[in-house]
Amino acid sequence: MNSEEVTTERRTFAVTEVASPHASGVRLIFGHGWGQSGAAFQPLAENLKPFWASL
Repeated sequence: MNSEEVTTERRTFAVTEVASPHASGVRLIFGHGWGQSGAAFQPLAENLKPFWASL
């Protein structure tokens, strides 16, 4: 699992990658609204890890 910050023209985003053992190139991207945490998606991302990488 890799964590980093990505900065666009207007915003900075915290990004955590849950890598997959498959190099399929498919990435699932989860986003959340204010007052939420990316930790809410962690169990789902871990369950999908055998199939796809997640951001």
